[in-house]
Amino acid sequence: MFLKWIPKLGLFTIFSGNLLFGSILDERQALETTGIALKDLKICHQNAWKNLSIFIEYQLEPNKEELDPKCLKNYVKTFLSQYKNFEDFWEIMNKTIVKWIAKDFPDIQTIKSTFYLKPDKIVLFTRFSTVYFDESDHKFIETFGYEKENFAICNETFKSMNLSVSWEFKEPTSPKDYFDFQDMDAQITQFFKENPLCFSKWENLKPKLEKQLQEKFKSINKVTVDITLVN
Repeated sequence: MFLKWIPKLGLFTIFSGNLLFGSILDERQALETTGIALKDLKICHQNAWKNLSIFIEYQLEPNKEELDPKCLKNYVKTFLSQYKNFEDFWEIMNKTIVKWIAKDFPDIQTIKSTFYLKPDKIVLFTRFSTVYFDESDHKFIETFGYEKENFAICNETFKSMNLSVSWEFKEPTSPKDYFDFQDMDAQITQFFKENPLCFSKWENLKPKLEKQLQEKFKSINKVTVDITLVN
C-alpha cells in the first residue's frame, strides 16, 4: 500500500496493494476473463470521503499476447490521480475509465468495470456502478444500484428484510441522463408510504413500483426492486 497526494483534486488517496487476477467465467458471455481489484481506496468525492473498491474484468481478443494485470492496475492508479472532475457521478467516472482502457489497450475485447462503495456517514448503505463494454459492437451496458439492509420488518415472520434496487441506463447516455440515486430512493420511500408493505403482498407491489419508477426516470431501460428476508 502507498499514499499519494493529489493536489489538483484536493484529496488524499490511499491505494490498496491488493491485486486479484485469474480466470473468471462470465456466464452471460460464456467467456473466460481476467480481472484486477483495487480495494478500499479512500477518495474525496463531492466534498466527502468515500471508501471505493474497483473490480475490472477483461477478455483479450483471440491470439493476442497476455496483458500483465499489474500494468492495468498501475493504469487505473494513474487514471485516479489524473481525474479532475471529482464532482461527477460515479457512473460517469466509471464509464470514462472504461473508455480510456478500451482506447489504450486495443487488444482487449470486452471490459466490465464495477465501482463498489461502502456505507459512510452520509450514505448508510452500499452502492455500485457497473459498466460493460464490447469492442465488437462498441456498445455500453451501464447499471447502478444500491442495497439497504434491515429496510423493513416482515409482518408474518417478524424477520428483517433487505431492499435491493438496480437499474440499467438507455444507450447512448449523455451527462444529463444521470441522476442522483437518492432521487430514486426518495421515490421508493414515498411509494411505500402510500402502499405499506404490511397491507399488501410484495408480488403485487413489485411490478407496480417498478413501472412507476421507469415512468418517472426516462433515461433508464429497466429497473429491478427486490426485497429479501434476512435469515
